[in-house]
Amino acid sequence: MKKLFYLFPLALMGLTACSSNSTQEAKQDDQEVSATKTETESDVEHEGHGGSVALDNGKKWQANPETTQGVEKMSTIVAEGISAAKEPASLQEPLKMEFQTIFDKCTMTGEAHEQLHNFLIPIKGYLDKLATPDANETTLRDMQAYLGTYKNYFE
Repeated sequence: MKKLFYLFPLALMGLTACSSNSTQEAKQDDQEVSATKTETESDVEHEGHGGSVALDNGKKWQANPETTQGVEKMSTIVAEGISAAKEPASLQEPLKMEFQTIFDKCTMTGEAHEQLHNFLIPIKGYLDKLATPDANETTLRDMQAYLGTYKNYFE
């Protein structure tokens, strides 16, 4: 419980750290994106994960290479953990480090940046769950499946 108390502010800082836009610019970007959204845009909600990622008028968002590499590394850590039948808690630290690296190296802006955050928020939930006693292989498989959806939204 004490760890969660310290991790929450760290995660909150991470979520805001990669934003390089001012509040005014972000509001302007949001208004422009809202004006260009169409009824055919695909909004996908990840039930039970709390996140919602939207495509860019049916197209994938452009992600910076470091973000894509970070998600791929997280996928590899989870896949190797599953194949080696590792305890989920033992994967939490390397996954958290990679997660933080994604934020540290983020250069995305505007709506692509916001959609990336929508994608990343559920990952924080998985990381938190890995530290609980009820984390198991199913938790890892669910996380692996979720990480695999990255390519559906970003290139």
